[in-house]
Amino acid sequence: MELKPCPFCGCEAVLVNEFFDDYLVMCSNSGCAVEGPLKATSDEAETAWNARPETNLTNSSLERLVDELIEAVRKANGLLDELIRLGKEGMEPDYTRWITFHDKVAELASEARAALTGRGE
Repeated sequence: MELKPCPFCGCEAVLVNEFFDDYLVMCSNSGCAVEGPLKATSDEAETAWNARPETNLTNSSLERLVDELIEAVRKANGLLDELIRLGKEGMEPDYTRWITFHDKVAELASEARAALTGRGE
C-alpha cells in the first residue's frame, strides 16, 4: 500500500515494526516525530496512517480566506475606533455595523480553522 506523506511536514512516511510485533507508520523527518497508532498488522497501520479527511482546499483559496479575514478585522477595528470616539464625544454610538463585522470575522475565523484542521495544520 502506498503511504501518504506526513500530514504536517509533507515528508515521506515509513512503516516501522519495532514494538512487540506491532506496527506503526511514522514520518521519516526526525524533526517532525509524527507517528500513527500502533496496530497488529502492517496493513492496519498503513490504513490508519492514510485515513485522514480529504479537502479541496488549495493554497490560493486559503490565501483568499486569510485576506478576507484580515480585511474584516481591519474594518471592525476601524469601526470600533469610531465608536469609541463617538462615545468620548458624548454621542450615542450605533454598534450595529461593528457587530456585523464582528460576526463576519468570527465566521471567517471558523471557516479558516475548519480548513486548516482538514489540512492537518
